[in-house]
Amino acid sequence: MTPRPTSATPPPTPRSTAPVTICLVDFDSCWESSGVVEISLRRLTRAAFSRSAAVMATGAGLAAGPSGSSVAPPEVDDVLGLHCTLSGEVVVQGTDMNPGLQFQIDGAPVAFTAVSPVEARIPLGPDLPGGFHDLTVISELGTVELGSAVVRYPALELPDESALGGDVTVRFDNGEPGSYVLAFSGGAYPDPAPFEAWGWFHGLELDGVWMFAAGLLSHGDTERLHVLTAPNDPFFLGHEFHVQAWAWQADLGLVGFSNMATTTVVP
Repeated sequence: MTPRPTSATPPPTPRSTAPVTICLVDFDSCWESSGVVEISLRRLTRAAFSRSAAVMATGAGLAAGPSGSSVAPPEVDDVLGLHCTLSGEVVVQGTDMNPGLQFQIDGAPVAFTAVSPVEARIPLGPDLPGGFHDLTVISELGTVELGSAVVRYPALELPDESALGGDVTVRFDNGEPGSYVLAFSGGAYPDPAPFEAWGWFHGLELDGVWMFAAGLLSHGDTERLHVLTAPNDPFFLGHEFHVQAWAWQADLGLVGFSNMATTTVVP
């Protein structure tokens, strides 16, 4: 997969447009190789949730939260994530955050506390590896579905399928300042290779490592998009490729591996 500039999907109001130079290794001969690419890196705003949000009629048969009733369909403005190794609370900020709502993560009902009309909190335990999770907020007047809104960082995602020779967008969120390295592989271990002796959480899932990007992250600028190019040889149709990140969270003083994301090459 060959890195490409991220300008194909510019944000409406980017928080950071400072260019960063990333040195890339040569890939296997089956890939288009690339040297140094100037990529404008930026953080996704939480307003990007709107791209995957939908309001619809409230479904039936779902577990309810504490008693109460909504006076308007809820709106979600921001979701503050949680490191995958920690217990704590995911903070949901918006409007009409009342006790009568129902919350789901990846379709499973979860307990929550309505702290105020503009904030709700969902208690969660450790959940390794990290990753992006869907959030659903249900009221009497409507349901809001937010894809990949709950982040257990470090988190990584990419499309389930990638068109032959097409662009593949890799999304990474470190959650806080630090640094990261991204790599891909055509193989994966059945169980993560542990690095506990080094003090690193989770483990390496890639069987064979081809590094393609690295960078530094600062406060308010902890998320990155990288665009790769899928192989264009029909030989790779049906093949899976995996991406994983090594990441350092400076504030927490934690080092380890993200979840592994997988894409399959399709026509």
